[in-house]
Amino acid sequence: MKSPVKRYGFINAKLRARISQILPDDLRETLIQASSLEEVFQILEDTDFSELSRVYDRTGDLQAVEAELFHSQIEQYTGIIKHTEDEIAGFVRALTVKLEIENLKNLLRLWFGSRVKKRPMGHRAGYIYKEKILHSVSWDVLINALTFTEVLEGLEGTPYRAVLEPFRLTQVEEEGIFRIETSLDRFYYRFLIEQAGELPPRDRDLVLKILETEVDLQNLSWILRYSRFYRLTAEDLAATLLPGGHQFSLQELRTFTAREGGGQEADPAGLLAHRYPALGALGEAGSSRGNQAARAVLFEKLLEVTRLQEFMKLITGYPFTIGIVLVYFFLKDREIRFLVGVMNGKNYHWPEDRIRESVI
Repeated sequence: MKSPVKRYGFINAKLRARISQILPDDLRETLIQASSLEEVFQILEDTDFSELSRVYDRTGDLQAVEAELFHSQIEQYTGIIKHTEDEIAGFVRALTVKLEIENLKNLLRLWFGSRVKKRPMGHRAGYIYKEKILHSVSWDVLINALTFTEVLEGLEGTPYRAVLEPFRLTQVEEEGIFRIETSLDRFYYRFLIEQAGELPPRDRDLVLKILETEVDLQNLSWILRYSRFYRLTAEDLAATLLPGGHQFSLQELRTFTAREGGGQEADPAGLLAHRYPALGALGEAGSSRGNQAARAVLFEKLLEVTRLQEFMKLITGYPFTIGIVLVYFFLKDREIRFLVGVMNGKNYHWPEDRIRESVI
């Protein structure tokens, strides 16, 4: 068995160099302050994202730019697979499933809008990524599917068919694809936890710890969003939450949703204050600010800050672990979300403060 130094020496140096090229805070602020979308692309010409400027110059199409970003994101993930081996490569492949699921979700939304809601959505199919990512998803079959049965046929031979099979067209017509999307998310985290079990002990323990934190924070975000804006019951929330973190009891969720229904301001951070004291204190400090929507935005910001802190801890200790891979993907995904947020904000002529708030 290879030593950690031999396993991670090369990839550690490579990824630390790449991390050093991630857009710094001062450049992010410059992008937020840009006077127009065109100026954003001018600034990006001197960065690793210069291709986005060329795509926009050629097409004038922001969706084409976002499609290019997604393509580059896939290349980042699959490129790391080529620089790893054995169980580590297997786990990076598992991480890449997230992008495949994201592409599938986008396509399912188009299918639902076109086939169920009868909206003209065909032009948007051109932005769907149609090449193989990991599994042999028949993207063209899905794009042209007229029925839910044909959607399942397009997923034949992939793990996603089993996720969608319990659903029926009548349920999708009545409820939309919200439950399908959360089922895909639950599959992804169960798969990650399973694949983490194949890693060397030090890596396995590190991954399970960061996954536990990630799941906790994502579930807190969902509890806030789904109880307030989707009005899910405690039972529905319990069925929706991701596996692998704190297992919220029905009583905890009922107490939270009851306070919501009673018109009092429930503090979602309080649900896990015993595990994340700093988050609980921040949530309490911000609980009296603004209206309900403003508090929701504030809490999302607090969660993102907490996630960043937890991930950055991974590169301050022993360097020869899979932690460097997790940090790299987290920071790159965060960078792409930032760019998409800024570009869309400039496209819709949002004021700087609103853009800054949207990109967290």
